[in-house]
Amino acid sequence: MPTEKMPKHCRKAMSRLYVRKGTEKRSWIGVGYICNLCSTMLTNKEAMHKSKLTYLLAETIPKMKDKVEEFQSLIIEVGSCNTRVGYAGETTPRWVFESTVNFDENEKVFIRETGQKIIKPSKKAVEVITFDDAGNKKVNWSNFELFVDEIYRKTNLDPTKTPVLFLENIKDEPHVDSMKGKKTIIEGSSLPEVSKEWLMKEPKKEKDDTFKEMGINRRKVAEILFGKMKVPALYFSMSELLDLYSTQRETGVVVMVGHSNTRIVPIYAGYVIIHAISVRKVGCKDVIEALNNDITASGLIMDESQKDIIKNNTQIASEELLFVRSGQSENEEIDHRKLERVFKLHDEQYYTLREIRYNAPERIMRLEPLTTRDEEGTLADAIIESIQKADLDLAKEFYENIILTGGGSMYEGFVEKIKRELKEKAPEGTEIGVIVKPRRLHSSWLGGSILGLSEILSNNNLWVRIEEYDESGPSVVDRCI
Repeated sequence: MPTEKMPKHCRKAMSRLYVRKGTEKRSWIGVGYICNLCSTMLTNKEAMHKSKLTYLLAETIPKMKDKVEEFQSLIIEVGSCNTRVGYAGETTPRWVFESTVNFDENEKVFIRETGQKIIKPSKKAVEVITFDDAGNKKVNWSNFELFVDEIYRKTNLDPTKTPVLFLENIKDEPHVDSMKGKKTIIEGSSLPEVSKEWLMKEPKKEKDDTFKEMGINRRKVAEILFGKMKVPALYFSMSELLDLYSTQRETGVVVMVGHSNTRIVPIYAGYVIIHAISVRKVGCKDVIEALNNDITASGLIMDESQKDIIKNNTQIASEELLFVRSGQSENEEIDHRKLERVFKLHDEQYYTLREIRYNAPERIMRLEPLTTRDEEGTLADAIIESIQKADLDLAKEFYENIILTGGGSMYEGFVEKIKRELKEKAPEGTEIGVIVKPRRLHSSWLGGSILGLSEILSNNNLWVRIEEYDESGPSVVDRCI
C-alpha cells in the first residue's frame, strides 16, 4: 500500500469492486465502486489483507480447544432466541441462555440456560429483543442491562478481568433501496434485464443508513459494558463475517437462518457487499408459531402456570421431530401411520404430530418479496438474487461458496432441498457449492472465538480500552469496523 496521501476520488466508476476511501487512519472501510487509480491502490492493499487474514485463520484454527485454561477474552452473542457466552479459543460456548429476563413472585430477576429442566416458574418473562408489528427488531435496553448483569452473576465471572468481543448483526430491514436508481451498480451486476429495468425506474436513495442502527446499538452496549460492568476492553464484529471465518474462508455468501429472520450476506475478501444483502422476515419463530397453532387446534388446553414448560417442550419438539420434504418425497404420498409422532407436552398432556412435521418448516422456504423486481420468491430465489446483485465477476466464486448456518438450517432435509432448488434455478452450467458444518448452530460464536484467539485484534491495536471510553465516551467504539 503506497504511503503517500491518497488522491481525491474522481467518482468515475471504472472498477467493479472497491473499498471506499476514508481517512488516513482508516483508509478502507466499505464496499462499492471507484476509479482505476484508486482500484490499483486497492489491489495492493487487498493482496496484503487477504494473504495475512488467510494465514492468521489457518494458523489459529488448529489451536482451538474444547476448554482453555487461560482466558484471553469473553465472546458474547445475544440472539433473539438464545445468547451464547464463552471464552476465545474454545470450540463451543460454555453457556447458552434463553434471551429472556424472568421475574419470580418476589420480583427477583433470573435467567435460564437453554434446555434446562424448568423448576422455578416465572411470574413474568420479558424478551430482551422484541419485534414491532412490522417485524422490525427492537432492543429493550433496561432489560438488556438486567440480562447482562445476570449473565455475569450466573457464570460467576468478574467483568473487570476479561475483555469482551461482542457479536452484532446487520440491520433487519430487507435492503430494498440499496440498488434503486444506481446505474453503475445495476449495470455491473448479473441481474436479469427485467430486474435492471425495474431498478433503474425506481428513485435513487441518496443516503445509505445500513450501519446507522448498528452504530446506535453499539454505543448502547458500550455504555452498559464499559459504564456499568467496567470491562477492561471491548470490540464489536459482525456475526455473518464470523460465520464465514468459522469455515476458514474470506469469500462466500452467508445464509443465516435464524430465529427471527433469514439474512443473506455476500462477503468478498472479508468485505461485506452492502448493496447485495437480503433479509427475509421468516425464521424459526414462524415454525414454532405453526407448531403452537397446531397444538391449539388439536384442542389441548394450556394452563397459564404451565406455559414455561410447554414453551420449552415445544421448542424441543421442533428441533427433534420436524423435517423438510425434499426431492422425490415432495411428490410421494405419506403413510400417516409412519408419520405420526407422539410428544409429551406437560404431565399427562400428549401431542400427536402429523402433517405439521413437514408443513411447519416449509414456512422458512415460503414466498417472500424480492428486492430487485415486483415479485415474490423462495429462499433459493433470494440467495440467487443476492449473488446477482453483486458484481458479475464475483458470481462464480459466490455460487461455489454458499454457507448455510443457523438453527433453521438444522432441520432434516433442509440442506438437500436448498441444494436441489439452487441447481434448478441458477443459470445453466453454474457449479453450486453449499457448505454446511456440524457446529453451524453456533458458527458465528465459533468465528468470534477464532477471532478472539488470533493475533488480529491485539497485533493491530483494535481493542477499545476502558480508558479510551472514559476519555471520549460511547462514540469511541465507532472505530470497530
